[in-house]
Amino acid sequence: MPCVQKRKAAEYEKFIHQNRRTLDLYKGVTDPVETIHILLTSQRPDPLVQFVPPPKSLEEFCGALNSSEADQLMLRAEQEFKSGNIEVAEGMAQSLATFTDFALDPLLESWIEGDHLWPSVIFRNAGSAVRDRLLAKLSRASAASNLNHTLRALAWIGDHRVCDAFLGLEKSPPAWLRHVDPSRYAHVAGWEPTQDGRRDLYHKKCLAIHPVAAGETACQSVSLLKEAHETCPWCRSPLVNFFEFKLSTPEVSFLGLSGPNLPVLTCEACSCFGPVFGNIDRIGVAHWSSMNRRPDWLPNDIALWDRGPWSGKAVRLTPRRAVHAVEWCSTATTSQVGGLPSWVQNAEYPGCPDCQKTMTFIAQLDNGHFPGNEGIYYAFLCGACRVTATTYQQS
Repeated sequence: MPCVQKRKAAEYEKFIHQNRRTLDLYKGVTDPVETIHILLTSQRPDPLVQFVPPPKSLEEFCGALNSSEADQLMLRAEQEFKSGNIEVAEGMAQSLATFTDFALDPLLESWIEGDHLWPSVIFRNAGSAVRDRLLAKLSRASAASNLNHTLRALAWIGDHRVCDAFLGLEKSPPAWLRHVDPSRYAHVAGWEPTQDGRRDLYHKKCLAIHPVAAGETACQSVSLLKEAHETCPWCRSPLVNFFEFKLSTPEVSFLGLSGPNLPVLTCEACSCFGPVFGNIDRIGVAHWSSMNRRPDWLPNDIALWDRGPWSGKAVRLTPRRAVHAVEWCSTATTSQVGGLPSWVQNAEYPGCPDCQKTMTFIAQLDNGHFPGNEGIYYAFLCGACRVTATTYQQS
């Protein structure tokens, strides 16, 4: 029987090889809006068809759109939405939200009319008319209402009216609020409401991290996963400075710490199971925080884990929008300095163990950049207390 199966498999492969055709969906297409539409329309897998890849990435096509083309793409998204092609419509709207700076308010009216407030990032920086319609939904809510998407959309608008509304909900929680504080919804969009107004938990400046290819020059402002000459008290693995930023370089001086360096000390293994904190002294050296608490569970073989794929990699940095990679499963490179986190699961900003304030996100590394790996490491800073934190999420 194995010989028969092997022969049939060989015959099948031969048939595929002899009959496979190449299909270029982009041949002769010069309209960028049409190209984006093709890119976002899923092609049914067919072993007899080999699709030619697009000439540029989705983010490159979207980033080059002018105002008129962006309006056309919004109209196309609205048409797809009304036709019931929700996934394609969402992809167009999300691409406009993350890869361009254009206002999407005309498009959002259709989403609100259809009571479809997803993906929430498309409401980023929406105007007062959109905001007021969403706030009105809160005022009409009952105990049976599910306003999860409404609150997330409002978080992405995030203006002073939304901040005041979230503070009001925290002060007098209505029955429909369930079990999640409004501040946790604000975390989705990288901020929290305070009595002094909105407090951002991220830096608007954002630099994508790319491994250096042959012929490219590595940046001098950041190094990755350098051993710190200490061992983890929990698993005895070498501690590493997951990031070490050279603050004298203009590229990363925005991170909000005085001193020569900003090292983010962590245990690469144990931080997969809980936050790991570090303290930075005045000369820029990181130390294990006495406030660290061992996770409830660690694998028995954790000390034998391999180092991550970024270890020893030289990198370069390129500027992009803060919101560019906020959707972790998009086509964009996820590793970055600054900007908004790409949460694989829920938004989880750690609190500073010294002052208890929510820490600011400063960088992330995506192991999924390398085949056979997964998971994102996130780095945070409390500049006032000179405390760093590292966390990890995976699908």
